[in-house]
Amino acid sequence: MTANITNSPTLRGSVYYDANCPTCVRITTLLRRALRSRGYTLVPLQSPDAATRLKVLPSELFSEMRLLDRSGQVLGGAEAIVEIAHHIWWARPVAWTAKLPCFMQTLRVLYENHARHRHCANGNCAHRRRHTSRRVFFDMP
Repeated sequence: MTANITNSPTLRGSVYYDANCPTCVRITTLLRRALRSRGYTLVPLQSPDAATRLKVLPSELFSEMRLLDRSGQVLGGAEAIVEIAHHIWWARPVAWTAKLPCFMQTLRVLYENHARHRHCANGNCAHRRRHTSRRVFFDMP
């Protein structure tokens, strides 16, 4: 399922995503055509050789989505999103604003929060907050 991207002039890279994450699968389904037409392949992080190709420990493999580019460089999370955004015309504003002060750090924080809670979409989250915002508001003295 993985392509040898280092020897192909038409492929820009491989986007590795968590195939057990409903939100991740939805996003890759929506973006599949845009990514493929711009030279990206979609590869589940569950692929047998993913940790080796991405040069990460198996325990760190699912911490974030990753982009393996043609040169062999690996970008993860927000950095990968910004790199991909450079190549999709309607996503370029994300790449442009990433150059603004504080925006990249904000994007990293937002992505890391999503990555930590990506399995909460179905309501079965092990990382639930102890108090919901409604309870905190109404419990105020």
